[in-house]
Amino acid sequence: MPSLVGRVATEDDVRDGRAVFYVDGPCEPLTHPHGLPALAVHTDEAGAASLVVVIQLERTEQGDTVGARYLVGGNMVCMLPELRFVDELEARSLL
Repeated sequence: MPSLVGRVATEDDVRDGRAVFYVDGPCEPLTHPHGLPALAVHTDEAGAASLVVVIQLERTEQGDTVGARYLVGGNMVCMLPELRFVDELEARSLL
């Protein structure tokens, strides 16, 4: 799955599927210790958990922001604390 590593996203990256969002303002790329793409569990405000593939991490004025794709299709943007990264074995148990 295409992902964005080592730089911030541009409008072209979003259009071409390498990123979920771009910021027209100050931001910087973040890294994940195991690289991207990475599997994570996102928990929403109602407590529902969804397995996602993280393809983008950036520090924005709002905080550490994540671009991800749901396994069932579609994109999402959330804040880093809303995620718990998982390995492939744990991800399989969640399916």
